Amino acid sequence: NKRILDLGSGDQFIRPSLEKRKVNYDSLEYDDVDFETGKFPFKNNCFDVVISLAVIEHISNLDNYLNETLRVLKPGGIFYLSTPNFKYCYKTFYDDPTHVKPFTEKSLEIALELGGFDNISLFPGARNKLDWFYRGKFKYIKCAFLPFKTKTWFLPSFLCGRATSLLAVCIKPQK
Repeated sequence: NKRILDLGSGDQFIRPSLEKRKVNYDSLEYDDVDFETGKFPFKNNCFDVVISLAVIEHISNLDNYLNETLRVLKPGGIFYLSTPNFKYCYKTFYDDPTHVKPFTEKSLEIALELGGFDNISLFPGARNKLDWFYRGKFKYIKCAFLPFKTKTWFLPSFLCGRATSLLAVCIKPQK
């Protein structure tokens, strides 16, 4: 009976998987509300999880976006988001003309802290890697500089892939 909000849902590719698990799925797109100035059309404290994939870099003024996300999350609710890691994609970040605000792991952490979130954890945007890949001082470098997009020649599959994005998971304080 969990309720999830997908901010900037696009094609809603996560919806079928969530609904199969009996999760109540709501979505909100730019066409529905301006994330920089508008009020999200939901009551306070109504979502267990808010997901926002590849959205935050398109928003120049984060105050409303983060305040509204915090408002609709239940206390203890989880905010999960992704964004390009500017440190590793600075050469191509602005190739998308709708990108307006770049983030590094430090700037994203600070933005989320200032937005009122607690227990902020950041990870490289790699998928299906072993635990050690996501840990340690060089976790972002491991993901950004392994140059192999598909399994080639003799490389084991756990070394294949390259990721230059950030994943953040944080919590609305219990207050």
